[in-house]
Amino acid sequence: MNIYDKIEAMFNDANENLNEEMLQKVLDELSEIKQILKLTPKEYKKEYKKTLPDDYFDFVNRFREEMKEDKINNVYPEMLFEGMRLGVNERGLLYDKDTNRVIPKYKAFEIYEKLYKHYTINKKYE
Repeated sequence: MNIYDKIEAMFNDANENLNEEMLQKVLDELSEIKQILKLTPKEYKKEYKKTLPDDYFDFVNRFREEMKEDKINNVYPEMLFEGMRLGVNERGLLYDKDTNRVIPKYKAFEIYEKLYKHYTINKKYE
């Protein structure tokens, strides 16, 4: 079953299975596809084939770990970034705390890159 068949099947069962959360997921995926389609082949290669330093991936992993929510201890770290309250859910995904929606992957990595270029994580050890 290709993507068109899946979309068609979703809308055929609209009265029974379609809800706001599923629609939001579809919209997020379409938004990501739209961003990719806007790129020329040269830009696509530059954007999606680029090599980032190991420090970047270490930064993202540390950021996710430091910002991850801990429901057991009732700890929910957050940060303000470009007008958004950001947090990392227990699965390690970046989300907007105001809307409680997971940020699409392409947008999350844009945020991570900006953070990597301008900020560092300072962990205090006792």
